Formats: sequence, structure tokens, C-alpha cells
Amino acid sequence: MYDLPPSIKITTPPSNGVATVVQVRDHPAYPKTSHLYKCNERMIPMTAVKYQPNPGFTGTDHLGLQTIFTGSLRSPDKTEIAVEVTP
Repeated sequence: MYDLPPSIKITTPPSNGVATVVQVRDHPAYPKTSHLYKCNERMIPMTAVKYQPNPGFTGTDHLGLQTIFTGSLRSPDKTEIAVEVTP
């Protein structure tokens, strides 16, 4: 399968905050019904996006991402996520 975590490119930055791509080690979260559930027991390298809202901002912000997997497989250019910031 894939030995390395995917890389993530921020294609559209958020309007009301800052998003950064970070490398972390964490446990996967496969559901109990998955044949990969036992993998949840060990930590693996992962790529994550950290979002920091601008001071005083509450509401919904959006950003665009592209995921690039080992072997140059890419997600669509227009992957968008919404972030809900509450006070």
C-alpha cells in the first residue's frame, strides 16, 4: 500500500484565518467493522491541516485542499472543507 503519508497542498487559503500543513504521529481511526481496525493500536505518520482563526472571528470559514499520495495519485483540485469557529 502506501508507506508515506500523503502530502497536502492548500489550494485556496481560508479568508478568516491561517491554515498550515503539519506532519504528526497518531492512531488511525478505522471503524470496528473494518478489516484494518487492528491498525488503530499503533501510531503512524499522518499529514494534517491545522487551522487558526483570526482573532475575534466566529462563524464558518472555507479552504481548498489537494491531497497527493505516494505514486503521484492526486485528489481533485477542488476539495473544499468548512471550519466552524465558535466563541
